[in-house]
Amino acid sequence: MAAIVTGLVRLVQPSLAALNECQGSIIWYSLLGLRLVALFVADNPWSSIKPDFACNRTMDSFCLILCFNSSFNIPFSSLWSFSFMAALLPVFLMRLAQKGSIKMFRSKDMEMMEPCEEGQPKVTSGSTTSKVFPYCCCILLLLALELSFLWAILALQLPRITPRTFVCRTGGHCPEDVQCAVFGRSEKLMALIVLAFTASMNAIACVACFILELMQLKCSHKK
Repeated sequence: MAAIVTGLVRLVQPSLAALNECQGSIIWYSLLGLRLVALFVADNPWSSIKPDFACNRTMDSFCLILCFNSSFNIPFSSLWSFSFMAALLPVFLMRLAQKGSIKMFRSKDMEMMEPCEEGQPKVTSGSTTSKVFPYCCCILLLLALELSFLWAILALQLPRITPRTFVCRTGGHCPEDVQCAVFGRSEKLMALIVLAFTASMNAIACVACFILELMQLKCSHKK
């Protein structure tokens, strides 16, 4: 719990700084914080998946392990952690695209700026495109990661826990097939729904931000 709180504090600090800088990074740090909380909520019911696994026949430990592996042959918590680590990459690249582009293209922008009638500088569309393009690429990368994570939850993980009971097939290594179930099924099911909700929210935010960036780029071309 202390590690979760420490991680949230580290996410909140740059978010507050982003508010002062008006660079729009707070939405991505907020979504990462939401995912971190969802991981903490989902880890509680799923951390005891092995002790919660039970069958209607007495089996030795070898057959029970085979039965468990055949029923849950899809990674769960490790996939959640990997998705969070993968989402950090495009968010980090967005931060670089926002700050690094200003430094990299500052001299080029000064050359490409044209005077307008009032004597104020006017930034050309080529300068704006050079800044928006890497940021949009990062948004699309994050969108692809979130949609992949959402598909993994809905298509791979959720069907494993949706049935109340399931037949355990060990492939002939044990005498016969048995009926098995998982204790706390509703809590585990709700944990997956929470993770799917956060992935959906992140995907919607990516689509909205991408559309806004395109609209701003289109307006800059018209000016």
